[in-house]
Amino acid sequence: MGTRRLLAASLSVAALSSGTLTALAAAAPQEARALCAGSTMYFDSLVVDGRDLVSEKPFPAVCNGDGTYEGVFAARQSGWTAYVVRHDNGQTRTFSGRLYPDSASYQYQDGNRSSYTILCANRPGDSICGFGSKYVRVRGDNSLNRAILQAIAIGYEYRNWGF
Repeated sequence: MGTRRLLAASLSVAALSSGTLTALAAAAPQEARALCAGSTMYFDSLVVDGRDLVSEKPFPAVCNGDGTYEGVFAARQSGWTAYVVRHDNGQTRTFSGRLYPDSASYQYQDGNRSSYTILCANRPGDSICGFGSKYVRVRGDNSLNRAILQAIAIGYEYRNWGF
């Protein structure tokens, strides 16, 4: 009898956990925010505990409608390295940054105007990925790749329009 109860309890927890993960993964992405609205550029950041952890901004004249995006990004807290992740039609490309306080630049061609941006910060064994104040934090081995995948699955990325 005790074994059956334990098995039933285990299955209930597994089903609940599975349902919770499915619900999180199926959640609708956060409201999209364009990096360009006409010729107006937006400056973006990853905010953790009320502080900018990563900032990203487009280069001047990026909002000209040619599909090329260029920007500069940097970690804003000591000990962290910044990353920009472009997610486009199931393909993911990660642009590696530099350790705080140095910045890095990147360029991306969006031929179908359906790409998404994720900002990430990484230090040994600790990674945070998302956009704005919506993020996931993963600790342990291979934390950056796991945080990127979780941020994509949950929808903590923003659609880029109009560049």
